[in-house]
Amino acid sequence: MSHPPDRPPLDEPSRPAGEVETRALYERIVQFRSDHLAGQAIPPLAALIDRIEERRRLLGETAEQATQAVVEDLEEAAASIHWRTAPLMPICGLVVAGAGVIDKFTPALPVLALSAIFLAIVGLYFSVVAIFTHAGRRAVGLTPTRKDVVFARARIIKKEANAQIGAVLTTLALVVLVAAILTI
Repeated sequence: MSHPPDRPPLDEPSRPAGEVETRALYERIVQFRSDHLAGQAIPPLAALIDRIEERRRLLGETAEQATQAVVEDLEEAAASIHWRTAPLMPICGLVVAGAGVIDKFTPALPVLALSAIFLAIVGLYFSVVAIFTHAGRRAVGLTPTRKDVVFARARIIKKEANAQIGAVLTTLALVVLVAAILTI
């Protein structure tokens, strides 16, 4: 039976859409960043499956060993996203605190300060989603399967896209805060 390269075979049992499919918007965000901004490139599912087959053929690994190596690579990539996203948390707090001070102690309309607060909070939301999105094996301690590769790839795309959205919004909030400070 043929199937699309980024989807599981048709004879596999159906799973909730959140486990396998990623939103097209997430895919586009990750693709744009990896193409134009030197971001982390996430290979298509077909390339990951090919890598498993190559490891089995060239290195003589069992299917379980080859699958485990691919899943571990995806888990390491997810950890790097986590570490890149973590510094955004205190920046969001500083922007909200600074904008709150400007709002409280300036007589002018607080449009810029409130905009900075809003952008920082929305950026914080996406950053938190990125940090707490699990992108690895579904069941720790068990031998990973190809289903885990599908799951990990879909979740790492979601994690990376949310991290990128959070970074852009937090940076924009910081710029708006600086503009609010300069207008005082």
